Formats: sequence, structure tokens, C-alpha cells
Amino acid sequence: MQSMIKRGIKTAAIFAAYLAVSVTAFAAPIDKLNFDEATQVLTVQGSISPNTASYLNDITLQVLKPGKAGEDLKNITPSYWNDIIAHQDQVTPDVNGNYTYSCHIDSVQGTHLVRVFLTNSTVPYTDSFVYIDKKMADSLIRDINIAVRERDINKMKTIFTEYDVLLSEITVYKELQAADPEKTFLDNVAKGMLTYDGYTTTEQVIECFERELLLKKAVGLSAQDLPGFLDSNAAKLGFADQPIYTQVFRKILSGAQQIEFCRGIAGQAYESMHAFEKDFFDKVILYSLRQMNNYVQVRPMLEHCETYLQGFNFEGYLSSDLTNNQRYLIDTAILEGKNADTIAELKQIFNNAIRQVENTPDKQPSGNNGGGGGSGGDKYNTSVFMPQTQPPANTPEAEKTEAFSDLDSVYWAKESIEALYHAGIISGNGDGTFAPEKAVTRAEFTKMLILAFDLLEEDAACSFSDVSRDDWSYPYVASAQVKGITAGYDNGMFGGGDLISRQDLATLAYRVILDKAKITPDTSKYEPFSDDTSISEYAQEGVYAMKNSGVIQGREKNCFAPKENATRAEAAKILFGLINLQK
Repeated sequence: MQSMIKRGIKTAAIFAAYLAVSVTAFAAPIDKLNFDEATQVLTVQGSISPNTASYLNDITLQVLKPGKAGEDLKNITPSYWNDIIAHQDQVTPDVNGNYTYSCHIDSVQGTHLVRVFLTNSTVPYTDSFVYIDKKMADSLIRDINIAVRERDINKMKTIFTEYDVLLSEITVYKELQAADPEKTFLDNVAKGMLTYDGYTTTEQVIECFERELLLKKAVGLSAQDLPGFLDSNAAKLGFADQPIYTQVFRKILSGAQQIEFCRGIAGQAYESMHAFEKDFFDKVILYSLRQMNNYVQVRPMLEHCETYLQGFNFEGYLSSDLTNNQRYLIDTAILEGKNADTIAELKQIFNNAIRQVENTPDKQPSGNNGGGGGSGGDKYNTSVFMPQTQPPANTPEAEKTEAFSDLDSVYWAKESIEALYHAGIISGNGDGTFAPEKAVTRAEFTKMLILAFDLLEEDAACSFSDVSRDDWSYPYVASAQVKGITAGYDNGMFGGGDLISRQDLATLAYRVILDKAKITPDTSKYEPFSDDTSISEYAQEGVYAMKNSGVIQGREKNCFAPKENATRAEAAKILFGLINLQK
């Protein structure tokens, strides 16, 4: 039975060594600490960096008795040695600096500090474990399972007292006790501990106890502090491997939205961590859906929730047999039901949408998978998130009539393209087509920006050597230069006929929207793209500001592809997202 309880101390603190030495060396890290209560064997594994000057020297390992610390070893005499040290030995690392050491520990119940350091070092690396013999472990498991079976809160609280040696070193327990010496918080913790099916190891008992303590602290925090607390304790709470938390709450919701969401969570009373988790995940899904104004946002979010949303027809939703138009109809129907109050209501809307599409012949051509609407792995995967609940008054609205005949392959951008066309911001080829997957030039995108945000200055003049007054793009390029949107190339040219890269498109868009919306390039708010090092320094701020605001996402495998050419469909999608981003 494994009952090793790691406290995560692992901080290199300066302690007086057990000998009066003055040599300081690098501490030996502890990678794994395990105590087997059945055999009473402690195993310590770790490694020393080869960069350490004397990493092949012997390592000293000390196990202190309960309640003892490094300071207790100051100026001790041999007669007091056994009162402080439970075990001490030396181990030699291998040629790679790795070491493994096992020893039998004969001690008393309690939390033991383990100190590992190079010989003659004064800087140990520390961790701890709880020493508990098999008899005590068996008693704990028996007693706590009886309390669970009988649903006896008082019996559970008695266990907390009887086995306090196992609980007293938990950091959050100390914090709650300091604020509440009477330990009234244990009433709620006891209720939470009764909601588990049963316990098989002391380690499981400690983990569940800590989760319930963390819940008690979490609901007492403000909405501003709760997101940070959840993030720092995600592993202990069991959230670190939950896509709804890691991919939806942490990535899809902005920092401000996380705080707004937490206003409905903070201060509420929850019977247990199980109840909190269910309420949290349910509300994250419903809240995230309510923030969406474009159907293209729906699928990426729901895909992260597949394993959690029981009874949802994900087999039909993710079927490869669906055409692009059918996906569009399903996601649009789900978006129209985004004000569902419960997961049960959302399930009904979700399943009905799939059922209706499956029972209705698809009369429109399916096109291909070349779009970024969340179908995954597409060549042009640029999703646009628009955070406003209602579009602003000056947002161009798409008319009912179709503007172009070649938009089936980019269904994810169709709404944006038609809205911008009817607003006079973009135009087609004169033959009823738009050529959505054709690359866009720097001059073409500059014109789109200037018209979309009413920035045209008829009298503006530009100094680019390759732009003459006879060029169709002159007034747009001149307006962009005057307003500081573009500075052109270092050689004094604008390069209007050059195809615009994705990073340049993001940079120009950022400069236009900077004073029109709350947008930030704060590096603490985003996960870098996997090809982050390929993004030019001048474009980093714009790219990540657009990412933070949800206007752009990466392509497959979290790549941004900064140097690749942007398509006309991508440009329209991002432009329409910028318009909706205005406050």
C-alpha cells in the first residue's frame, strides 16, 4: 500500500548543516519520494545536473524525526543525535548524475523531513513524507469507510482528530485553521468526504481531504482572485486534465470573462467538491456559449466537452458524412439556443439540431473542407471570436441574398464576406465569384481596412516610391500611411502588389483597432503558438493582441504560420471580427 504523501515543499532553503562546514555546493534534487507503509521502506530518486562541478561526489541523505527541522542540527552533541535523525546515509550517483536510494525507516508516526545534498553542502533539497505503520493505515481506512457507509458527519470529524498526524502538515489546512481556530470549516469538509464511494489508501484519503479544504477556501475568495486560485491548484482539484477547464475556461474565455463568470461561483455553498465540479463545468459550457455571436465558434468549444456531456449525440455531430452546409445548419441551430439555462436544455437543442439535419436532405453542395470553422485540420483555419452579445450599430449586416456563388468551400467565412460586400467594403470578380481562397495583396487588404473603419482621407499624400497618384490604391495607402497604420518596407517602398503574410495582416489590423477596442498583447494571457519563434519581432505584439482578443487562432497543431500568405476569405473573416470587436 502506497501512502507517501508529498507536500511539495521542494524549496531550496538555507539550513545549518549537521557539521560545521563552510563549503557550499548545489543541492541534489529529489525527483521522486515514496514511502511504502507495508514494508516501511523509503525510496528516494533524483538527479544532479552534470553542470554541477562535483556532481559525481557522494550525496548525503538525512531523514529527520517528526517535528524536527534542519535548525535542530545546529551545535548538537552525539548524545542528542538519535533524538533528531531517524536515518542518515550516503549514496553515489551514476555517471549521469542519477541516484536511487532505499532504506528501512524505523520511527514514530508523523511527518518526516527528508534532506538531500552533496557532501559538505549547506544547501539541501527538501521534501517530506508521512510515516504511518500498516496497523494505523488499516485502522484509518476501516474507520473512514464506516463513516461513509453510515453517512455519519460526527464520526468523520472524529477521524480528523484521531488521525491529525496525517493532516496537520497540509498547507491549506494550516491557513484555514489560522483564520478559524475553532475549525468550524471541518463541518463542510466532513460532508464532502462522505460523498466519495469509499477509500482504499491513506494517500487517497489525504488527496480527497485536501480537495475539500481547497473548495472551502475557493468559495471564500472574490471573483477577481478565484481564477488565479483555480489555476494554481488545478492539479490538486482534479481540473488539470479536464478539457472544459484547460481548453474552454482557460483559453476560450478571456481574463475579464473568467472574472465575470466567477461572480456566479464565488461565495456559494457547495456540499462537496463533486457538487462544485459539476456546477462549475455546467456553467462554463453554458456561459461560453452565451458569449458567442458566430456559429463558427460553437464546434471547437463543444468538441472539448465531448467526454463530459453525456447523452449528447456527438457521434452524429462529429460524423465525417456531414456536409459543410449541414455542419453550418447544426451549429447555427445550437447558437440560436445559446440562452439555455441548463445542460439538459442544451442537450435537447443539440440533439434536435442533429436529428433535423439528418432527416432533411442536403440540397446545397457541400464544397470541400478548406475552411477554419472548426472542422479541424483545414488548410485555412482562421476562426474569429466576436465577444459582444449584440453587434454594434455600425456593423454591416449580411442581406438574405447570396452575393457570390463560390463560397461553399469557405462556409465558415460566408457570413463575413457577404456582410462586407453589402456594406461596400469588398467586391468580387464581376462574374458572381469572390475567389475566397485566392491570396490577398497588401494593397487590397489596406483598402479593406480603410473602408471598413471609415479612415479614408481624400487629400492624404504618401511618400512610397512605388505608389503613384494614378494607382487605384493611392488614396487608401496614403490614408494608411498618414494615420500610422503602415510604414512600408525599409527601402521606402510599400509593395502593394505583394501578397500579404498572415503576420503582416495581423499587424495592420492591430494598428487600426488599437484605439477602438479594449485589446491587449499581455504575454501572460496567452499560450504561445508552436511556431512562435518564426513570428517576426515587429509582428509579435499584433499577432498576440489579436489572439488574446479571439480574433485569430492558429492553424493545425497550434501553428500560426506567420510567413504564409493570407487568403481573401481569411482577410474578410478577420476584418468582420475587428468590426464586431469595437466597443
